Amino acid sequence: MREGWYKSRPGMASLGDMHDQIAATLPRDGKVVYLDYAFTTNVGDQLIVLGTLKFFERHGITIKLARNIHNVEDAGPAVAPGDVLVFHGGGNFGDIYPHFQQLRERIIAAFPENRVVIMPQTVHFDDKAELDRSCRAIASHPAITLFVRDRHSLAIVKPYFGERARLVPDIAHQLWPSLWEDVAQEAGNASSEPLLLLRRDAEQAAIPAAIAGREDRFTDWDVLISRRYRIERAIIRGQYGAARRGVRLYDLDQAYFAAMRREVIRVARGLYRHPLWITSRMHGAILGLLLGKPVFALDNSYGKLSSYFDAWGQWTAPVKLVTSPQEAAEMMEFVHKASVGDESMLWTAYRDRFGR
Repeated sequence: MREGWYKSRPGMASLGDMHDQIAATLPRDGKVVYLDYAFTTNVGDQLIVLGTLKFFERHGITIKLARNIHNVEDAGPAVAPGDVLVFHGGGNFGDIYPHFQQLRERIIAAFPENRVVIMPQTVHFDDKAELDRSCRAIASHPAITLFVRDRHSLAIVKPYFGERARLVPDIAHQLWPSLWEDVAQEAGNASSEPLLLLRRDAEQAAIPAAIAGREDRFTDWDVLISRRYRIERAIIRGQYGAARRGVRLYDLDQAYFAAMRREVIRVARGLYRHPLWITSRMHGAILGLLLGKPVFALDNSYGKLSSYFDAWGQWTAPVKLVTSPQEAAEMMEFVHKASVGDESMLWTAYRDRFGR
Protein backbone atom coordinates (compact mmCIF):
# COMPACT_ATOMS: atom_id res chain seq x y z
CA MET A 1 0.00 0.00 0.00
CA ARG A 2 2.72 2.49 0.89
CA GLU A 3 4.17 2.79 -2.60
CA GLY A 4 1.11 1.59 -4.47
CA TRP A 5 -2.29 2.95 -3.52
CA TYR A 6 -0.92 6.01 -1.73
CA LYS A 7 1.03 7.44 -4.63
CA SER A 8 -1.69 6.63 -7.17
CA ARG A 9 -4.12 9.25 -5.86
CA PRO A 10 -4.46 11.87 -8.61
CA GLY A 11 -7.29 13.57 -6.73
CA MET A 12 -4.99 14.63 -3.89
CA ALA A 13 -2.58 16.21 -6.35
CA SER A 14 -5.46 18.00 -8.06
CA LEU A 15 -6.47 19.65 -4.77
CA GLY A 16 -3.04 21.23 -4.49
CA ASP A 17 -3.17 22.38 -8.11
CA MET A 18 -6.42 24.24 -7.41
CA HIS A 19 -4.44 26.74 -5.33
CA ASP A 20 -2.90 28.09 -8.52
CA GLN A 21 -5.70 30.65 -8.60
CA ILE A 22 -4.48 31.99 -5.24
CA ALA A 23 -0.95 32.24 -6.62
CA ALA A 24 -2.28 34.29 -9.53
CA THR A 25 -3.28 37.04 -7.07
CA LEU A 26 0.17 37.33 -5.46
CA PRO A 27 3.41 39.03 -6.53
CA ARG A 28 6.79 37.29 -6.80
CA ASP A 29 8.95 40.27 -5.85
CA GLY A 30 9.08 40.04 -2.07
CA LYS A 31 6.00 42.15 -1.40
CA VAL A 32 3.90 39.56 0.44
CA VAL A 33 3.16 40.28 4.11
CA TYR A 34 1.85 37.09 5.77
CA LEU A 35 -0.37 38.10 8.70
CA ASP A 36 -2.09 36.38 11.61
CA TYR A 37 -0.46 33.00 11.10
CA ALA A 38 -1.44 30.54 13.82
CA PHE A 39 0.76 30.73 16.93
CA THR A 40 -0.84 27.78 18.57
CA THR A 41 -0.81 24.33 20.15
CA ASN A 42 -3.48 23.20 17.68
CA VAL A 43 -1.88 20.81 15.18
CA GLY A 44 -4.65 21.49 12.66
CA ASP A 45 -3.75 25.18 12.59
CA GLN A 46 -0.09 24.24 12.33
CA LEU A 47 -0.86 22.15 9.24
CA ILE A 48 -2.44 25.23 7.66
CA VAL A 49 0.69 27.29 8.37
CA LEU A 50 2.99 24.62 6.94
CA GLY A 51 0.71 24.22 3.92
CA THR A 52 0.84 27.98 3.35
CA LEU A 53 4.63 28.02 3.55
CA LYS A 54 4.80 25.08 1.13
CA PHE A 55 2.43 26.98 -1.19
CA PHE A 56 4.68 30.04 -1.13
CA GLU A 57 7.71 27.86 -1.83
CA ARG A 58 6.00 25.98 -4.65
CA HIS A 59 5.06 29.20 -6.44
CA GLY A 60 8.29 31.11 -5.84
CA ILE A 61 6.60 33.65 -3.56
CA THR A 62 8.98 35.40 -1.17
CA ILE A 63 7.58 36.58 2.15
CA LYS A 64 8.64 40.10 3.11
CA LEU A 65 7.66 39.46 6.72
CA ALA A 66 5.33 37.24 8.75
CA ARG A 67 3.48 38.11 11.94
CA ASN A 68 1.02 36.39 14.30
CA ILE A 69 -1.61 37.75 16.67
CA HIS A 70 1.01 38.50 19.34
CA ASN A 71 3.30 40.64 17.19
CA VAL A 72 1.13 41.67 14.26
CA GLU A 73 0.82 45.24 15.49
CA ASP A 74 4.57 45.62 14.84
CA ALA A 75 4.05 45.01 11.12
CA GLY A 76 2.40 48.35 10.39
CA PRO A 77 5.49 50.52 9.83
CA ALA A 78 7.03 47.85 7.58
CA VAL A 79 4.08 47.70 5.17
CA ALA A 80 4.89 49.73 2.07
CA PRO A 81 2.81 50.81 -0.93
CA GLY A 82 2.48 47.86 -3.28
CA ASP A 83 2.77 45.23 -0.54
CA VAL A 84 0.03 42.58 -0.53
CA LEU A 85 -1.44 41.62 2.84
CA VAL A 86 -2.06 37.86 2.97
CA PHE A 87 -4.15 36.69 5.90
CA HIS A 88 -3.85 33.17 7.30
CA GLY A 89 -6.64 30.75 6.41
CA GLY A 90 -8.57 28.36 8.63
CA GLY A 91 -11.87 28.30 10.44
CA ASN A 92 -11.99 31.57 12.36
CA PHE A 93 -13.83 33.83 9.90
CA GLY A 94 -16.89 34.55 11.98
CA ASP A 95 -18.01 35.19 15.54
CA ILE A 96 -16.95 31.99 17.34
CA TYR A 97 -13.43 33.43 17.72
CA PRO A 98 -14.18 37.19 17.63
CA HIS A 99 -10.68 38.41 18.52
CA PHE A 100 -9.31 37.02 15.24
CA GLN A 101 -12.16 38.50 13.21
CA GLN A 102 -11.80 41.89 14.88
CA LEU A 103 -8.04 41.89 14.30
CA ARG A 104 -8.62 41.10 10.63
CA GLU A 105 -11.14 43.91 10.30
CA ARG A 106 -8.86 46.41 12.02
CA ILE A 107 -5.84 45.70 9.85
CA ILE A 108 -7.83 45.65 6.60
CA ALA A 109 -9.36 49.04 7.46
CA ALA A 110 -5.90 50.47 8.22
CA PHE A 111 -4.50 49.65 4.77
CA PRO A 112 -7.07 50.69 2.14
CA GLU A 113 -4.35 51.23 -0.50
CA ASN A 114 -2.84 47.74 -0.24
CA ARG A 115 -4.28 44.66 -1.90
CA VAL A 116 -5.61 42.05 0.55
CA VAL A 117 -5.87 38.28 0.08
CA ILE A 118 -7.54 36.06 2.70
CA MET A 119 -6.44 32.44 2.40
CA PRO A 120 -9.06 29.62 2.41
CA GLN A 121 -11.51 29.98 5.29
CA THR A 122 -14.64 28.36 6.63
CA VAL A 123 -17.20 31.06 7.42
CA HIS A 124 -19.62 30.78 10.34
CA PHE A 125 -21.61 33.39 12.26
CA ASP A 126 -24.14 32.61 14.99
CA ASP A 127 -25.31 36.24 14.98
CA LYS A 128 -26.78 37.31 11.62
CA ALA A 129 -26.44 40.99 12.49
CA GLU A 130 -22.74 40.46 13.20
CA LEU A 131 -22.40 38.61 9.90
CA ASP A 132 -23.84 41.57 8.04
CA ARG A 133 -21.76 44.15 9.91
CA SER A 134 -18.47 42.28 9.60
CA CYS A 135 -18.82 41.25 5.97
CA ARG A 136 -19.85 44.75 4.94
CA ALA A 137 -16.83 46.21 6.72
CA ILE A 138 -14.34 43.81 5.14
CA ALA A 139 -15.93 43.83 1.68
CA SER A 140 -15.73 47.63 1.62
CA HIS A 141 -12.00 47.33 1.01
CA PRO A 142 -11.49 48.22 -2.66
CA ALA A 143 -8.94 45.49 -3.46
CA ILE A 144 -9.71 42.34 -1.50
CA THR A 145 -10.04 38.67 -2.49
CA LEU A 146 -11.56 36.17 -0.05
CA PHE A 147 -10.95 32.46 -0.61
CA VAL A 148 -13.33 30.04 1.11
CA ARG A 149 -13.11 26.27 1.35
CA ASP A 150 -16.72 25.08 1.07
CA ARG A 151 -19.88 25.98 -0.84
CA HIS A 152 -21.82 26.91 2.27
CA SER A 153 -19.22 29.55 3.15
CA LEU A 154 -19.29 30.81 -0.42
CA ALA A 155 -23.06 31.23 -0.28
CA ILE A 156 -22.74 33.25 2.93
CA VAL A 157 -20.16 35.75 1.64
CA LYS A 158 -21.13 35.95 -2.03
CA PRO A 159 -23.78 38.68 -1.50
CA TYR A 160 -21.07 40.89 0.01
CA PHE A 161 -17.96 40.03 -2.02
CA GLY A 162 -19.43 38.97 -5.36
CA GLU A 163 -16.75 37.60 -7.69
CA ARG A 164 -14.08 38.53 -5.16
CA ALA A 165 -15.12 35.44 -3.16
CA ARG A 166 -13.71 32.21 -4.61
CA LEU A 167 -13.91 28.53 -3.73
CA VAL A 168 -10.71 26.50 -3.21
CA PRO A 169 -9.70 23.57 -0.96
CA ASP A 170 -7.87 23.94 2.33
CA ILE A 171 -4.25 25.01 1.91
CA ALA A 172 -2.97 22.05 3.97
CA HIS A 173 -3.39 19.92 0.83
CA GLN A 174 -0.13 21.50 -0.31
CA LEU A 175 1.57 19.04 2.05
CA TRP A 176 0.75 16.06 -0.17
CA PRO A 177 2.84 13.94 -0.65
CA SER A 178 5.81 15.56 1.11
CA LEU A 179 4.44 15.16 4.65
CA TRP A 180 3.82 11.45 4.15
CA GLU A 181 7.38 11.06 2.88
CA ASP A 182 8.71 12.76 6.03
CA VAL A 183 6.50 10.78 8.39
CA ALA A 184 6.00 7.24 7.07
CA GLN A 185 9.63 6.25 6.77
CA GLU A 186 10.36 6.79 10.48
CA ALA A 187 7.01 6.11 12.13
CA GLY A 188 6.87 3.91 15.22
CA ASN A 189 5.58 0.38 15.52
CA ALA A 190 2.07 -0.15 14.19
CA SER A 191 -0.88 -0.23 16.57
CA SER A 192 -4.00 -2.36 16.20
CA GLU A 193 -6.16 0.35 17.78
CA PRO A 194 -8.08 2.97 15.78
CA LEU A 195 -7.24 6.62 16.38
CA LEU A 196 -10.03 8.47 18.20
CA LEU A 197 -9.17 12.15 17.65
CA LEU A 198 -12.19 14.06 18.93
CA ARG A 199 -12.44 17.78 19.59
CA ARG A 200 -13.21 19.13 23.06
CA ASP A 201 -13.74 22.83 22.54
CA ALA A 202 -16.36 25.38 21.43
CA GLU A 203 -17.02 23.39 18.25
CA GLN A 204 -17.55 20.03 19.94
CA ALA A 205 -20.61 18.06 18.86
CA ALA A 206 -22.36 15.16 20.56
CA ILE A 207 -20.32 11.93 20.63
CA PRO A 208 -22.07 8.98 18.94
CA ALA A 209 -23.18 6.34 21.42
CA ALA A 210 -21.28 3.69 19.43
CA ILE A 211 -17.94 5.16 20.55
CA ALA A 212 -18.91 7.00 23.75
CA GLY A 213 -17.79 4.02 25.81
CA ARG A 214 -14.23 4.43 24.56
CA GLU A 215 -13.76 7.84 26.11
CA ASP A 216 -10.62 6.70 27.92
CA ARG A 217 -8.98 6.36 24.49
CA PHE A 218 -10.06 9.74 23.12
CA THR A 219 -7.34 12.23 22.34
CA ASP A 220 -7.15 15.75 20.94
CA TRP A 221 -4.50 18.13 19.65
CA ASP A 222 -3.71 19.72 23.03
CA VAL A 223 -2.93 16.32 24.57
CA LEU A 224 -0.49 15.45 21.80
CA ILE A 225 1.67 18.59 22.04
CA SER A 226 5.08 18.04 23.64
CA ARG A 227 6.61 19.93 26.55
CA ARG A 228 9.59 20.85 24.36
CA TYR A 229 7.39 22.59 21.82
CA ARG A 230 5.49 24.46 24.53
CA ILE A 231 8.80 25.73 25.95
CA GLU A 232 10.11 26.76 22.53
CA ARG A 233 6.88 28.61 21.82
CA ALA A 234 6.99 30.39 25.19
CA ILE A 235 10.62 31.45 24.66
CA ILE A 236 9.85 32.90 21.23
CA ARG A 237 6.80 34.76 22.50
CA GLY A 238 8.81 36.11 25.41
CA GLN A 239 11.19 37.84 22.99
CA TYR A 240 8.55 39.89 21.17
CA GLY A 241 8.88 42.74 23.66
CA ALA A 242 12.63 43.00 23.09
CA ALA A 243 12.08 42.83 19.32
CA ARG A 244 9.77 45.86 19.56
CA ARG A 245 12.65 47.74 21.21
CA GLY A 246 14.98 46.80 18.37
CA VAL A 247 16.67 43.86 20.10
CA ARG A 248 16.14 40.97 17.75
CA LEU A 249 18.80 38.27 18.06
CA TYR A 250 17.33 36.12 15.27
CA ASP A 251 14.24 35.86 13.07
CA LEU A 252 11.59 34.88 15.61
CA ASP A 253 8.97 33.97 13.01
CA GLN A 254 11.28 31.63 11.11
CA ALA A 255 12.37 30.07 14.41
CA TYR A 256 8.74 29.41 15.23
CA PHE A 257 8.06 27.89 11.81
CA ALA A 258 11.00 25.50 12.32
CA ALA A 259 9.79 24.48 15.80
CA MET A 260 6.26 24.01 14.47
CA ARG A 261 7.44 21.80 11.63
CA ARG A 262 9.40 19.56 14.01
CA GLU A 263 6.36 19.25 16.25
CA VAL A 264 3.93 18.44 13.43
CA ILE A 265 6.21 15.69 12.13
CA ARG A 266 6.65 14.27 15.64
CA VAL A 267 2.88 14.21 16.27
CA ALA A 268 2.14 12.81 12.81
CA ARG A 269 4.64 9.97 13.29
CA GLY A 270 2.86 8.97 16.48
CA LEU A 271 -0.58 9.07 14.88
CA TYR A 272 0.59 7.25 11.75
CA ARG A 273 0.84 4.07 13.83
CA HIS A 274 -2.98 3.80 13.93
CA PRO A 275 -4.46 1.90 10.97
CA LEU A 276 -7.92 3.59 11.03
CA TRP A 277 -8.78 7.15 11.99
CA ILE A 278 -12.02 8.39 13.59
CA THR A 279 -12.04 12.15 14.02
CA SER A 280 -14.24 15.21 14.45
CA ARG A 281 -11.28 17.46 13.67
CA MET A 282 -11.34 18.73 10.10
CA HIS A 283 -7.57 18.68 9.96
CA GLY A 284 -7.55 15.35 11.71
CA ALA A 285 -9.39 14.09 8.62
CA ILE A 286 -7.08 15.99 6.25
CA LEU A 287 -3.98 14.74 8.06
CA GLY A 288 -5.28 11.19 7.83
CA LEU A 289 -5.74 11.67 4.08
CA LEU A 290 -2.26 13.15 3.74
CA LEU A 291 -0.85 10.09 5.50
CA GLY A 292 -2.89 7.59 3.48
CA LYS A 293 -5.20 6.42 6.26
CA PRO A 294 -8.85 5.29 6.02
CA VAL A 295 -10.79 8.11 7.70
CA PHE A 296 -14.18 8.19 9.39
CA ALA A 297 -15.20 11.83 9.85
CA LEU A 298 -17.67 13.06 12.47
CA ASP A 299 -19.08 16.56 12.12
CA ASN A 300 -18.33 19.49 14.41
CA SER A 301 -21.05 21.63 16.00
CA TYR A 302 -22.00 23.53 12.82
CA GLY A 303 -21.31 21.13 9.96
CA LYS A 304 -17.77 22.14 9.01
CA LEU A 305 -16.63 18.65 7.99
CA SER A 306 -19.76 17.73 6.06
CA SER A 307 -19.61 21.03 4.16
CA TYR A 308 -15.95 20.48 3.36
CA PHE A 309 -16.26 16.93 2.09
CA ASP A 310 -19.42 17.79 0.19
CA ALA A 311 -17.26 20.21 -1.80
CA TRP A 312 -14.11 18.11 -2.17
CA GLY A 313 -15.07 14.51 -1.42
CA GLN A 314 -14.73 13.36 -5.03
CA TRP A 315 -11.01 14.24 -4.86
CA THR A 316 -10.33 13.03 -1.32
CA ALA A 317 -12.40 9.84 -1.54
CA PRO A 318 -12.71 7.53 0.15
CA VAL A 319 -13.74 9.35 3.35
CA LYS A 320 -16.74 8.08 5.23
CA LEU A 321 -18.70 10.92 6.84
CA VAL A 322 -20.60 9.51 9.81
CA THR A 323 -23.84 11.46 10.27
CA SER A 324 -26.24 9.18 12.15
CA PRO A 325 -26.27 6.66 15.02
CA GLN A 326 -26.76 3.87 12.47
CA GLU A 327 -23.70 4.95 10.49
CA ALA A 328 -21.70 5.18 13.72
CA ALA A 329 -22.71 1.62 14.59
CA GLU A 330 -21.72 0.44 11.09
CA MET A 331 -18.39 2.20 11.48
CA MET A 332 -17.62 0.43 14.74
CA GLU A 333 -18.76 -2.91 13.32
CA PHE A 334 -16.23 -2.43 10.53
CA VAL A 335 -13.52 -1.37 12.99
CA HIS A 336 -14.07 -4.50 15.09
CA LYS A 337 -13.94 -6.82 12.09
CA ALA A 338 -11.22 -5.05 10.10
CA SER A 339 -7.95 -6.85 9.47
CA VAL A 340 -5.26 -4.38 10.51
CA GLY A 341 -2.29 -6.60 9.77
CA ASP A 342 -2.23 -5.88 6.04
CA GLU A 343 -2.70 -2.28 4.91
CA SER A 344 -3.72 -3.15 1.37
CA MET A 345 -6.38 -5.60 2.60
CA LEU A 346 -7.65 -3.00 5.05
CA TRP A 347 -7.97 -0.41 2.30
CA THR A 348 -9.73 -2.84 -0.01
CA ALA A 349 -12.26 -3.68 2.69
CA TYR A 350 -12.78 -0.01 3.53
CA ARG A 351 -13.32 1.03 -0.09
CA ASP A 352 -15.64 -1.91 -0.76
CA ARG A 353 -17.80 -0.99 2.24
CA PHE A 354 -17.70 2.81 2.21
CA GLY A 355 -16.20 3.97 -1.09
CA ARG A 356 -18.15 5.98 -3.61
